[in-house]
Amino acid sequence: MSSLPNSLKNISLFLERLPGIGEKTANRLAFFLLNLPEEDLKEFAENVATLKSKTKLCKNCFNFTEKEVCEICDNNERDHSIICVVETVLDLLSFEQGRIYNGVYHVLHGKIDPLNRVGPDDLKIGELISKIKNPKSKATGPQQCTSVIN
Repeated sequence: MSSLPNSLKNISLFLERLPGIGEKTANRLAFFLLNLPEEDLKEFAENVATLKSKTKLCKNCFNFTEKEVCEICDNNERDHSIICVVETVLDLLSFEQGRIYNGVYHVLHGKIDPLNRVGPDDLKIGELISKIKNPKSKATGPQQCTSVIN
């Protein structure tokens, strides 16, 4: 990588920091970006630049959204009395791809991990407790959600 221009090296080194991306894949992606048409590269750069500013957490379930409330929570055809508690938004997406769960979610954004000093206050547990105080609501984990579905 020492014979590459600094701009290409810098992109490749940054891409290597992404999960699951090693040096070879990072180099391939960097070359791919370099060979993109100028307009496509500009569009990609603009999307990356606005990712953080446009994306926020749904005020109900803590899914990612660009609005105050995500599409799932805003959908009146869903059963809002069943709440599937998931660790990450990726877990939520797995359920949604199956298209068989019709309740709503609560995303914790992590798990309790005392070794890494992650406790209940670092997650969205307080908000979950507030939700399940409603006697009409039932909160359950992913394994139980599949039972509710079947």
